[in-house]
Amino acid sequence: MPPFRPSASASASTSIPTPSHTFGPRVGKSKIDNFFVPRTTLGAQPSLESMSWNKEVHDAGRKAICKFWYFCNIPFIAARSPYWQGMIDAVTICGPGFKAPSDTELSGPLLLEMVEDMKVDLEDHRQSWSQKGCTIMTDGWTDRRNRTLLNFLVSSGGSTMFLKSIDASSHVKNAAYLCEAIEEVIDEVGEENVVQVVTDNAASYVAENF
Repeated sequence: MPPFRPSASASASTSIPTPSHTFGPRVGKSKIDNFFVPRTTLGAQPSLESMSWNKEVHDAGRKAICKFWYFCNIPFIAARSPYWQGMIDAVTICGPGFKAPSDTELSGPLLLEMVEDMKVDLEDHRQSWSQKGCTIMTDGWTDRRNRTLLNFLVSSGGSTMFLKSIDASSHVKNAAYLCEAIEEVIDEVGEENVVQVVTDNAASYVAENF
């Protein structure tokens, strides 16, 4: 192969670096190649034209999200979800051609996969109880059907998981019953793993001579 010779329009001091590595096969040039700024040196800055194009694309992406958001009447506070930006990042990595899941997939196979993934995460959380200890948290509330529910959560290692909810509608919500319910949860979690129990400050949780 003959050595590279710069054209007459290039200065004598200009050199074009030759790539020393290739990353996977390239067959022809796809349309996606036109979306990236050509770089001749590491750290080269994109052109003003490409920056303007990039802003237009980002604006179009934001508006597409807005159309979906407003059409589905999604509460704005949902944008504070810790999974929101992660979803956007994952879709970006997938690149052009990514097909969003259908309603059938969301309510069927993907839902089942997510349930299994969550079971694995919860099991990892359970394993930390014996290693780091845990805190049992309980809170009572009334749902729209006027049922009195007791929620129990377990916190360990900086993360918290929902353990279970008890329907206490048929019981007198006093200190004696609440103590019994908490003891059952302690036995389920493992008495040796429980560091403390945290409740709300409702009067029913307080008993001077119990």
